[in-house]
Amino acid sequence: MKDKKDKIVIVGGDLRQIHLANLYSKTAQVWVYGFEKNSQEFENTVQLISGIEERKTVLSDADFLILPMPVMENDTYINAPFSDQKLEIDVILKEVGTNCIVYAGKITSDLQKRLESFKLRFYDYLEREELAIWNAVPTAEGTLQIVLEELPVTIYGLSVLLVGSGRISRVLWKYLKTLGADVSVSARKHKDLSWIQLDGCHAIHTKELKTQIHNYDLIINTVPAKILDKTILEQVKPNALLIDLASKPGGVDFEVAKQLGLKTIWALSLPGKVAPLSAGEIIYNTISNMIEEWRE
Repeated sequence: MKDKKDKIVIVGGDLRQIHLANLYSKTAQVWVYGFEKNSQEFENTVQLISGIEERKTVLSDADFLILPMPVMENDTYINAPFSDQKLEIDVILKEVGTNCIVYAGKITSDLQKRLESFKLRFYDYLEREELAIWNAVPTAEGTLQIVLEELPVTIYGLSVLLVGSGRISRVLWKYLKTLGADVSVSARKHKDLSWIQLDGCHAIHTKELKTQIHNYDLIINTVPAKILDKTILEQVKPNALLIDLASKPGGVDFEVAKQLGLKTIWALSLPGKVAPLSAGEIIYNTISNMIEEWRE
């Protein structure tokens, strides 16, 4: 007997969720809601929910509900840039059957309380390690694109400082070194400093940033904490470019940087902007792993 296909509903999101729906349509029954402006992008096997009554019926019987990353546009509405209407989160959650599992990216504490109030099982796919690792690739490539557009020089021979030695930084320093940049990386832990040196980069302890940061033409922050404060920013070259890849609150004091006349770019959510199809596939693989683990 043929296995029953999963019923998956995808509500809201951008090009990543469109690609996600197309991927899932090969093995599951897929419905989408909140994509009126880009409905032509879906495979013909993806079913577009056309009205409130159909939405209620489909959501009440769904196996899985997939929400975007980030889930919310604000405290009330789902992030749905391709929708002709505002999608209120509480309205959607109220219609979801209790046997449905909700997958969402970047679940806030407020949204968690709402999900719990509707007695729904939910998981945040943004917290998965494999997603974070693979998302580092489009983030790094998007960063290189910004550098090439903003600086009047080649990456070859460029003096670069990466603040932080996490996943994104590790991918970045491999790309930058391959392109011939002179790469330094800052970190706090001695084990991280050792890995930096082992990969052929210059290692700088975070406490040395104030005395070393004047040496760099390109500074890329990956740490989501205000490391680059006034005392450090005052030492930055006037013509240097600062790119902050960290999520809010970021790692650069942008107000101080503006007062000092420094060129800064806060490059958030690069995977969805520069490589939405790749980012959609990463989400697809991550959620598929989570569903498989749930079934084990």
